[in-house]
Amino acid sequence: GEVIIKPGRAGLAGGKERLAHVLRDGQFHQRIVELARNEALTDMYRKLNSHIHGMRVGPLPRTPEAQAAANNAEHAAIIDALGRKDVAAAKQAIADHIAKSAGRAIASMELARQTAGAR
Repeated sequence: GEVIIKPGRAGLAGGKERLAHVLRDGQFHQRIVELARNEALTDMYRKLNSHIHGMRVGPLPRTPEAQAAANNAEHAAIIDALGRKDVAAAKQAIADHIAKSAGRAIASMELARQTAGAR
């Protein structure tokens, strides 16, 4: 099978390590989209990617280590399901990742709003 970008380590202290994780995260998602070989999905991902990236670099409602650990666990579940060629499990792992990511994005936007209001 094709090599998928593996999630990075979870022990991040922020700064350069957080940037490295953000870049790996983006590469992981890009590779998953490419593997789908779906032009409409690829086009949609390209259009949304700058917005998605903004969520990756925005304020975190948890520590960078906790954020990375959550992402890595979710990515590992996706990789595991794909490696087993278990379509139902892959769909569920991706749906779980999307739902959890959406929750983290909302929390990040709320934190950014509160931080901006405190200035």
